[in-house]
Amino acid sequence: MHKLKQIFSFGVRHLREYPQVLHTATVAVIVVGLFSYVVWSFSSLAQRAYERTAEVRIGALLDGIALAAQWGADDPQALEEELARIMLQNETLAAMEVWRRNPTNSNAPHYFERVAAVAREGFPLSVWDRSESIVAFALGDGRRQTYLRLDEFGGERLYLAARAFPQGDGYVRAVLYISQADVAISRQIFESYALTFVLVLVVILLLFRVARITDYALLYERLREADALKDRFFSLASHELRAPITVVQGYLSLLAERLRSEDERSLAEKAARASDMLLQLVNDLLDVSRLSEGRLSFSITCTQAFCVCNDVVEAFRQLAENKRLSFSFVCAKDIWVRVDTDRLRQVLNNLVSNAIKYTLQGSVALRVNLLEDGKWVVVEVEDTGLGMSSEEQQHLFERFYRSARESVRREAGTGLGMWITRELVTRMDGTIAVESIEGRGTKVQVRLPACQPSSREEG
Repeated sequence: MHKLKQIFSFGVRHLREYPQVLHTATVAVIVVGLFSYVVWSFSSLAQRAYERTAEVRIGALLDGIALAAQWGADDPQALEEELARIMLQNETLAAMEVWRRNPTNSNAPHYFERVAAVAREGFPLSVWDRSESIVAFALGDGRRQTYLRLDEFGGERLYLAARAFPQGDGYVRAVLYISQADVAISRQIFESYALTFVLVLVVILLLFRVARITDYALLYERLREADALKDRFFSLASHELRAPITVVQGYLSLLAERLRSEDERSLAEKAARASDMLLQLVNDLLDVSRLSEGRLSFSITCTQAFCVCNDVVEAFRQLAENKRLSFSFVCAKDIWVRVDTDRLRQVLNNLVSNAIKYTLQGSVALRVNLLEDGKWVVVEVEDTGLGMSSEEQQHLFERFYRSARESVRREAGTGLGMWITRELVTRMDGTIAVESIEGRGTKVQVRLPACQPSSREEG
């Protein structure tokens, strides 16, 4: 009962939020309704077919008995023999089985009495009482023949038929006949019961399925609440950590300027780089939280691609020279792109930083081109670095994913940069694709919508 209350309470509160529960429940109701209708229709058809079959067979037998009575009215012995022959010729009738199972007294003076004895000895007394009633009914309605469906005895549906024969001496004799259900009709009835059993089983399975989906939905709700709590924690922690890290960076910068010893200054610079990495991690976590909650705002404008890309190149040129890498930059000044300038700069920072970080020797290139249709600007960052395997490329845009290779693990990283990059590009109506060969390098291609600047933006 508690489980049912929990399911009902959950369904009322969350049917709109979890449509799969409503869908499954609706399907269950429809299936139950259809199966119930099919079973009812099938059972009704089988019952009607059975009744029609029994009625036709009983009617044919009674007509045969009446014809025999006309032939043997003057000779009772001949009448008895003819009735026995008619009964034996009806081998398809299950009454023969009743007669075989319940042998009667062969010395009985009349066949009518033997048939009555079958009814009396083979079935409960109520059958005999019913047979007397049906004889009286046959004599009273003027038709002199009738049949009545009995209750089930031993799981069998039976018909009791009567035919009245007035005699010349003023006596009336009646022939009783018990008809058992046809085997085929019985099989149909059995199939109806089997179908009903299957229906009940399907309903039970569907109910279990609905209960399981409800449990999964409740679990999903708890997981979503935990995920939301985690995002709020990341947002709060990241926001609160930025201020002290910025203060630390300021003091480290002042300390590096005042130190005269090269060793001391080197230590201060290492501490500053470590604080920069920590600040980058905090910023990434904050971006992840904002992107997940949809709180990261975008200011889309028509921006000159050269200006943004050139700023990024100048920021990373010294880092490339320190690693003795060739750093090339190609971009026409008349290419304009519709983006958020700060977010585009963040995307380029991530891509160029990764290219330089994972390239030990060779070159890094940043190229910007306008496609022939004039609708898209293509930004490519290509390097001759470590490259990636096909398996690594499949997981590249997952949060917190980092390759298991030792050469990659040696470099600092959070595994958030590429996920953030894809989210930013997607929300600026762009696309991102990666081509890489392990040991030969990587090329990242970003497509962003092009635009035509206004006179104010050109100025």
